[in-house]
Amino acid sequence: MTSFVVADVGNSRVKWARCDEQTVQDSASLPLDDASAYDRQFRAWNLPTQLAWTIAGVNPSGVRSLSNWLETRRAPSPHLINNSMIPVQSSVDHREQVGVDRLLNAVACNSRKEPGRPGILVDAGSAVTVDWVDEEGVFRGGAIFPGLRLMAQALHHYTAKLPQVNWQAVPPQFPGRNTDQAILGGIHASVVGGIERLQGRMCTSSVTQPHLWLTGGDAEALAHSLPQVWNLWPTMTLEGLRLTALRHM
Repeated sequence: MTSFVVADVGNSRVKWARCDEQTVQDSASLPLDDASAYDRQFRAWNLPTQLAWTIAGVNPSGVRSLSNWLETRRAPSPHLINNSMIPVQSSVDHREQVGVDRLLNAVACNSRKEPGRPGILVDAGSAVTVDWVDEEGVFRGGAIFPGLRLMAQALHHYTAKLPQVNWQAVPPQFPGRNTDQAILGGIHASVVGGIERLQGRMCTSSVTQPHLWLTGGDAEALAHSLPQVWNLWPTMTLEGLRLTALRHM
């Protein structure tokens, strides 16, 4: 059975996955541009030097950094995935401008969704994307807004007195009895409320109940606050990349 590695390069982390033709076997989330972290993970997984790699990402400098690191390992040149190579139909104005992770999520969605049912795909990281895949499996676009970390940083950087808070310290108390709790409650409610609002608008375009999938670094922190049951899928983007990689090996 063919084994290979895929890597999704985001704005704050790089996610690796060991894969075969059937599944994502293991995954790891690593800091951007950190060769020592890459070395440690490479040793931990005892990866063969000649193993094939496929890389995609929304961070071009991060993709270059990982590719350069692989070159120091004398690994084969990685397969670099762009939007035109991703096996999903789309109906958007400029497919080439869509974040590659959003299209990969749609590929993963289509591998699991029931025929005739749409899907709502939420990827909660530095930015939050809420996307729609229709009943026929076509990516229709969606919405993008700041995630918990970006909101917390913006409040700190663009005000005189608001502190930097640990945005991962959830669930927040509400009403907040101090400034930190007030900020946490506000940014958390903003993200959850945005997801709920967009979900409601998307559902009006379909007579069939959509699948609800939630991924990204902040997915677990948000899941308990969403009123409906969302299916946590931490490796959704990596699964879409695995399926795409198999098309180009």
